[in-house]
Amino acid sequence: MHPYPSDEASLPLPPSPQHAWRRVAWFAVIWGTLVVNLAVFILRFAVDVPNADQWVFHDLVCRDHSWWSLVDYQHGPHRQGVLFPLTAQMLEWCHGDSRVESLWIACWLVLAAMLAFTLPRHLSGHWHWADVLPLMWSLSLLQYETITTTPNLSHSVGPLALVLLVAHALLLRNLWWRWSVVAALGVALTFTGFGLFAAAVLGVITLWLIVRPSPGERRIPVAVAGVLLAGGWVLFLRDYVFNPASAGFRFPHQPIGGYAPFVLRMLAYTQGFPEAGCGMEFVGALLLCSALTGTAVALWRLLRHSGTDTRPVVVLLLLGTALAFAANTAVGRIHLGLSAGMTSRYVSLLVPLPTAVYLLLRNSSNRWLRRPGLLALTFLALWPYRDITREPRPALGTWGLPRNDLIEARNVRNRKLSWIWAYRETGNVDSANNLVHVASFRREDPAKLEVIIQHLTERGWGPFRPHAHLADSLPFLAPETVIFAGFHDEESDGMRWMPECAQLVVANDSAWLNVSLRDRFAGLPADAALLLDFAGHKAKLRSFGAGEGIALPLAGQLPHVIRFSSPAGTGQPQELKLGAGDSRSLSFRFGPVFIDAVPDFPELTKAGDGRWIQARIITQ
Repeated sequence: MHPYPSDEASLPLPPSPQHAWRRVAWFAVIWGTLVVNLAVFILRFAVDVPNADQWVFHDLVCRDHSWWSLVDYQHGPHRQGVLFPLTAQMLEWCHGDSRVESLWIACWLVLAAMLAFTLPRHLSGHWHWADVLPLMWSLSLLQYETITTTPNLSHSVGPLALVLLVAHALLLRNLWWRWSVVAALGVALTFTGFGLFAAAVLGVITLWLIVRPSPGERRIPVAVAGVLLAGGWVLFLRDYVFNPASAGFRFPHQPIGGYAPFVLRMLAYTQGFPEAGCGMEFVGALLLCSALTGTAVALWRLLRHSGTDTRPVVVLLLLGTALAFAANTAVGRIHLGLSAGMTSRYVSLLVPLPTAVYLLLRNSSNRWLRRPGLLALTFLALWPYRDITREPRPALGTWGLPRNDLIEARNVRNRKLSWIWAYRETGNVDSANNLVHVASFRREDPAKLEVIIQHLTERGWGPFRPHAHLADSLPFLAPETVIFAGFHDEESDGMRWMPECAQLVVANDSAWLNVSLRDRFAGLPADAALLLDFAGHKAKLRSFGAGEGIALPLAGQLPHVIRFSSPAGTGQPQELKLGAGDSRSLSFRFGPVFIDAVPDFPELTKAGDGRWIQARIITQ
């Protein structure tokens, strides 16, 4: 396959065998690192419990719906589509294990990465050192929400793989094969999550090629594909009900100028810029301008070049899909605030945008544009990995996840585990939510969630199967995990505030639990103490300084539950103007809590009168 005619002068000579081996080694290292990093992330962060929309999807599969009802199921503005029955089969096989579902999604991400990685060579006929860039975007951990928080293949990862399959299909030489495969994948995209935007763009492109075919292009195969795509839309719209899936939606939004910064922040977030500001909007503007310019270039090439060259169509498909999704998200979510588009679950659907920009720059004959452009894209691809150089250094499985996103991923994991423990303790959704101070994972009322849990229990799925233990829901690569049940989320400094009461839960056999208690909330009395209750013994603790704490011996029946309470009550941040709108109830602030084979702090030991005794204990 030859490059665009204007790019022939930029083709490099075939590499020498030595250079070819270096390139193979370079690709192998990047591939291996990214795939292992993704796999270890899932093994460390995926928890076996449904979350948010997953409850409904698991319930649908659990109740043995037909394959067509799964395909046709409307969820918000889209349908679950052709990949949902495949997911259903996988869930049946693993008995609804959400950790396996996350690995299932990772397999599709690897497929998408392979398609993105080989697409540049398919377009140009040669490899380039920067062909790892689409690979890095496709396997980015910035997509963690759709991988481990609320796994749903149909939402975005599945459509990403299908869009890239269409891009490859558009380059098939045989016209009948090309347009037959494109039509089949286009119908699949119509019915699969937000792939419907790619299907719409593909429909417009097909209509254009029917109305104005290039010289030498046969109109009949394209027309047949157009008819099939139209039929897919007719089937999609049958019994369709528009649902923006967001309370307060209205169009147009006022002020109407808010759409632009929304899209800019959304695009910048996909490159690991989580903080709003001038730098973020500059990066977003750079990406948006590049996409719009690339669209214009691809249109010009489509009009200018003769023959059956559909490579400009590939670029239009990728850019059109990403831009249409970004515009739709701005319309549907701007009423939630400018930060509503800065969401991890949207990243996968925007991967086609930098990939298309890369394709144009890579094959450009203008070296003054190509070289700085490729360097800029390389910087953007590496930017999410900036925290690797910081202390403490991130472990494998977290590379490419900025610190704020890593903390949120840990908080989500902890919320899930604490809720599972609380539900097993109480057997009731409302009681579990109150015990650990978190809202139900499902956005419906607890009564509906109770019904779903009953269905899952009858089928023996996930953490609701008979004789399941808390440890069975832990991530596959869970070290000796401490669950912060009822605590507020971890903050950027690694500390956690406790409300009036909370629990530390240890689900594995362990030796010593080391706890550092940093300070009490300033609104509490100066003599306020923290009550500890564990294994039938109690203690009153003062707050410690940095590097100080207590060590508790862990022995007995699992899980180990250490209960804390603040007899003096709590205070709220507004009282000291620590944060506008922060309504949390705060009592004591905990530092690092970890498990070790030896005590790292002064040990507590049981006394005969039901007390724990040792350093910094207040005598009762």
